[in-house]
Amino acid sequence: MLDLTEKYRLEYLEAANLRRHYGVLRSGLTTFCMTASLAAFACYLSQTSRPSFLAFAGIFMLLAASIAWAVFSYRYEKANLYLRELWAWFDGTSQNTPARFDDFAASLHEVITQMLRDRMSWVMLAALLVIAGAFVKLV
Repeated sequence: MLDLTEKYRLEYLEAANLRRHYGVLRSGLTTFCMTASLAAFACYLSQTSRPSFLAFAGIFMLLAASIAWAVFSYRYEKANLYLRELWAWFDGTSQNTPARFDDFAASLHEVITQMLRDRMSWVMLAALLVIAGAFVKLV
């Protein structure tokens, strides 16, 4: 049987791995989808016939990038909040025994606040808006 310190040490390692995983997925999927969207928009604008499929593909991939950014930013920040709670318990600044990561219930407000503090979230959001704005302006 594990004592609480060992149990939460393992929980901390698992949550840290999940946070890293979500961060990699967020950057990888969002960047891939934005690149595919830019390629579709570039092909659409460079052809005189302007096939509507390319516009659809560009919009679809931009929406996919937005969803990937939102989902994985949310999961990343939720894991980050959980790690802070565990660290406070280890540090002795919190006497509350933390829940398991699967049972951790961060409020939507807390997670969104964390997302707004993350510089990478702002960079990705700005890129999404620039791509969408450029397409709308050029069409």
